[in-house]
Amino acid sequence: MIKKLFRRLKKWCVDRCVSDERFIVSLYKKRLGKRPNLTNPVTFTEKLQWLKLNWRPDIITRCADKWEVRGVVSERVDPGILKELYGLYDRPEDIDFEKLPPVLPG
Repeated sequence: MIKKLFRRLKKWCVDRCVSDERFIVSLYKKRLGKRPNLTNPVTFTEKLQWLKLNWRPDIITRCADKWEVRGVVSERVDPGILKELYGLYDRPEDIDFEKLPPVLPG
């Protein structure tokens, strides 16, 4: 009981109390056995960690959203390459299955 409570408390603290940099350094060190050089990254993995912390253009947020990315594609490429959208729903109960195309076998 105490161990379970301690684990939950530890997870809560990590999720809320640790900076992004400390979390990345800790995880990197745990997995690769050394501390990443984030001030002057040399290896590919160090550069990826640096990007996670320092490169945050707005397009990343837009591309993470299934609906927003359609707008990005429409603006930058060709809206014609997008698949047909059958609906946008907030809840599964809102889906009208009669309006969806039939499921193909296989």
